Amino acid sequence: MPRANWNFIGNIKIPVPPMEEQKEIAAYLDSKCEKIEKLSAGLQEEIKYVEELKVSIISDVVTGKKDVRGVDLKWQQI
Repeated sequence: MPRANWNFIGNIKIPVPPMEEQKEIAAYLDSKCEKIEKLSAGLQEEIKYVEELKVSIISDVVTGKKDVRGVDLKWQQI
């Protein structure tokens, strides 16, 4: 694969928005990223809770604290 000529690459004009617009874009992206991070953290907490609940239920069934004989195992589609 041939390499590009440095003079050609060096002379390419790249449009850059004014500094104020760059700051607005960065602030917007920061705001959206913060919301995503909060949602992600909330989901991680819910996943952790469900995993702990699963372990607890399994433990209760195995140790006989919960009687599951006669329980209808029809799975509901979510």
